[in-house]
Amino acid sequence: MCNGITSSIESAGECGYGQLLSYGKDGVITRLEMFAEIERQIKAMQPFRLVIAKMLNQQTLSSQLGYMKTEQVIEESLLWLSKQVVQVSKRECFNISQFESGTFAILISGRSPHGEIGIFRRALCQGFVSQDCLPGCNPITVSFLVGISRFTEENCCVNRIVKKAEKDIKCHEEAIWNGGRERNVDALSFSPSDLTKAIDEDQLELWYQPKVDMGTKDIIGVEALIRWQHPEHGLLLPASFLGWFNAFGLSGKLNHWIIFEGFRKCRELIDDGKSMTVALNIEASSFTDGVTMKAIELAQERFNVPPGLIEFEIVETVVIYKGDKRFDAITTLKQNGYKIAIDDFGTGANNIAYLMYIPADTIKLDRMFCSTIDDERTLALTRAAIDMAKASNLTIVAEGIETEMQGNIMASLGCDMAQGYFYGKPSPVICI
Repeated sequence: MCNGITSSIESAGECGYGQLLSYGKDGVITRLEMFAEIERQIKAMQPFRLVIAKMLNQQTLSSQLGYMKTEQVIEESLLWLSKQVVQVSKRECFNISQFESGTFAILISGRSPHGEIGIFRRALCQGFVSQDCLPGCNPITVSFLVGISRFTEENCCVNRIVKKAEKDIKCHEEAIWNGGRERNVDALSFSPSDLTKAIDEDQLELWYQPKVDMGTKDIIGVEALIRWQHPEHGLLLPASFLGWFNAFGLSGKLNHWIIFEGFRKCRELIDDGKSMTVALNIEASSFTDGVTMKAIELAQERFNVPPGLIEFEIVETVVIYKGDKRFDAITTLKQNGYKIAIDDFGTGANNIAYLMYIPADTIKLDRMFCSTIDDERTLALTRAAIDMAKASNLTIVAEGIETEMQGNIMASLGCDMAQGYFYGKPSPVICI
């Protein structure tokens, strides 16, 4: 995948670049300068991380936009990546270089606080929407494969450090394309036409997993989970195909379908006398794409459901800051009466700080709490997380409950609702 990178490093090593070369504007340096700076930091025994970001959909953009426009997007990517280092990693001293067309290397000096690199990786994987799209055209979404390596005793030369990042990229690529518990699916590839057809020809489905009241054990809501009944591959889980929707800039179209289908199901339940909350998973960044918020407005006009029966579970890989566009969109939804839930609480970007300013109604404890709840340390941390959520007057949902014991423990700790295979698996039919 990245043979050109490795060969270039080997050439640079032969040239004997061992001293720091002059930096370009805003920390942007040439490829040879990057190799030289890595070598310098190794010799100085300075800790650092090397991040390689490779555009996931460059070939598709070239075929759709042409090479000139794609190069402009690549230049925009360089600026966006630099901005992410500053905003997400809070670093102002770093170097960035374009290794190849659509492949970038970022050298972040110093030790990284726990969790910082993980959040940074997720931010790059999520990508961005180009600001340079043509009027009347679909937004241009740029996504990245990410590989990260750090200076250790094992990675004590330039070649090894870069090869480690290359290997990490390959693992990341395999993780995106593989998946599916219902069927052991090898790496699948889909074209924009395949994905559009999946929506237009009703191949997609929402399956519903119940949420129960921990006191009464009654079903009081459902979470809508997307599935693809593929005509050739059978039933596919999101891990098999969501990456492709993101890569081809079709997330807005997919969100539109999810929102309309979720609102339709909510109206159907109301008409059947089964009034309950329907939760939809939406990435907070999607609320700023110009499509998703409009889809919510149109779905409300069409189905006229009480907003309080629609809950948006905020799935986010990048920290949401108070006052940014994502925060403003979530606040608007809250003001319009919709329920807001923080999904996977306690992991990644969805952290304790959100309790202070995100206008949420509910937090969903990540399933990792339940899976090891018999461990004393996990139990203490779970109790602390629940106490803090209680202090914020939030409803608490325990996810991933698979045994009666887990359910009893989470109830005793103060969880209000529960979700997991013990109470019901996802199903295309809601059984009450």
